[in-house]
Amino acid sequence: MKTVVVLIAITIATLRQLGLVLLSRLHKIHHPNGSPSPIASSLSSSTRSRNHRQAKNRLQSLPRCASTCPFRCPEASYPRTRPPRCPSIGADKGLGPAVASTAVLLSTPRRRAKDGSSAQASLLSVALAFAPSAMAWKQVSDCDDIKYTSVPGFFLQDDPSTDPGSFDYAAFNFGLINRTYPTDAKFDPHHKKTQWERFANYVASRNSECRKEDKSTYKVLFMGRHGEGWHNAAETFYGTPAWNCYWAEQDGNGTATWADAELTPNGLQQTTKSNAYFKSRFEKEGLPFFESYYSSPLKRCIQTAQLTFANQKLPRSHPFQPVIKELFRESISIHTCDRRSTKSQIHAYAPNFQFEAGFTEEDLLWRGKEDEGETSAHQVARSKEAIDDVFSHDDNTWISITSHSGEIGAILTVLNHRSFSLSTGQIIPVLVKAELVEPTVEPTSTYASFTTEPTCKSPPITSISGQGCVCATATTTFTTATTTPGCKPHRDL
Repeated sequence: MKTVVVLIAITIATLRQLGLVLLSRLHKIHHPNGSPSPIASSLSSSTRSRNHRQAKNRLQSLPRCASTCPFRCPEASYPRTRPPRCPSIGADKGLGPAVASTAVLLSTPRRRAKDGSSAQASLLSVALAFAPSAMAWKQVSDCDDIKYTSVPGFFLQDDPSTDPGSFDYAAFNFGLINRTYPTDAKFDPHHKKTQWERFANYVASRNSECRKEDKSTYKVLFMGRHGEGWHNAAETFYGTPAWNCYWAEQDGNGTATWADAELTPNGLQQTTKSNAYFKSRFEKEGLPFFESYYSSPLKRCIQTAQLTFANQKLPRSHPFQPVIKELFRESISIHTCDRRSTKSQIHAYAPNFQFEAGFTEEDLLWRGKEDEGETSAHQVARSKEAIDDVFSHDDNTWISITSHSGEIGAILTVLNHRSFSLSTGQIIPVLVKAELVEPTVEPTSTYASFTTEPTCKSPPITSISGQGCVCATATTTFTTATTTPGCKPHRDL
C-alpha cells in the first residue's frame, strides 16, 4: 500500500511539473522577450533593404481594401503581429510542435478505458488540465469574429453626462462608481471590502461563468495617454494650423526636438501624479495589480509607462514586464512625432521593455516623406486587429495600455464605448465583454488607407484657426500665397 501511495504522489508531482513546463512555454511564446527576432537577425542588410522596398512597393500599389475585415486583405498596410489564423486548433498559432500536438490531442474525443471509466487520450492532455481554463480564447479562428461591448454602469466615463474636458481620474477613484454588485452578499457579508476589491470579485465571477462555455470573456483595460511631450508644447507655441501645415513635419526648431518626442517637465510631473495615484490605489484601495502591460512604440508612451509603474511595489507574481505593440501607436500622420525610432534604438532606450513577435527594425508604416497620412477608418480597423490580438493571445484580465489620445479614441470605437477624449496624462478604465460570434456578411465598403496631406514647404505666411494655412510659393515668398485647406487638426500629438 505504501508503494502505491508513493507512486501516486510521484505521478501527481510529475504531472504538475509537466503542466508548469507547458505553461512556461506558452508564456514565452505569447510574451516574447526583447531580443531581436532570429529571422530578422539572420537576414543580411541587403536582404532587409530589399524586403523593405518590396513591402513599400506593395503598399503603394494596393492602397485600398474592400473586405469587410480589412486586415485579412492581402494589401493590409502593416506587418502582421501574429501568424494568419485558420480553423485548425493549435498548429496555426505558431505554438511550436509540442504544444500544437497537445492541442490536437485535446480536440480528440475521450476514449473509454478497459474498466469502463473515461480517460484522456494522453498524459499531455491531462497535464494541460493544470492550465487556466481561459486558454480556449487562444483558439480563435477565421471561422470566428470577436464582438466587443463596453459594459456600462461601472465607471463615470461610461455616463454621457460626464464631461471629458473637465474629468480628472485622480478626483474620482479612476471613475469607479460607488455601487453594489450581485456578488457582494457572499463575498463581503460584513461590508469590509473596498470598492475595487468588490468590483474585482464581480469581474472574476463573470469570467468564471463565461469559461463554462468558452464563448465570452471579460477584461478590464486601463488605457492611459502619455504625459505632455515636446510636440504638444510646440503645437501650443505655433498654433494648430501652422503646426499641422509646416512645423510638425520638421524634427524640431533648434531649441526643442519633437521627432518621436520625449516628455516635457510638465509631462514628467504628470507621470509623478499617476505613479502616486496608482500607488495609493494598489496599497490602500485594493486595486488589482495589472497582469499585462502594453505600450505604444513611441518614446513618450514608453517613458510614461516606465515612470508610472517601474518603481511600484509589485508582487513577484505581477511584475512590470511591458510589451511594445506596433499597432498601439498614434494615428500615422506625416508628423515626425508619429515616426517611431528603430527597434535597436528603442531597445537601447528602454532595455526592460519587450517587443511583440514580428516587430520590425525600421518603421515600415510611416509615410511622411511621401506626404501620406493614415485615415481614421484605417486606424480603427488596425486598432481592432491589435485588440483582437490581445484578446486572442492574452488570458489575463487586468491590462494596462499606455498609448495616445487618437489611438485610445480608436480603441474606444472598437469597444463600442462612447467618445471620451483624454488630455495628456489622463487615464480611462473600461470593462470590456468580448464574445466569439459568427462573422456577419455586410455590404462591401471601400476606403482609402492613406491619403495625401497637403503641407507648406516653408513657414506659412499666416495660419487661421479652423481655416488652415496660407503658404508662400517657392518663388515669391510673400507676394503670392496659396491656401492649404487640407491641413487637418491632429487629434493627439
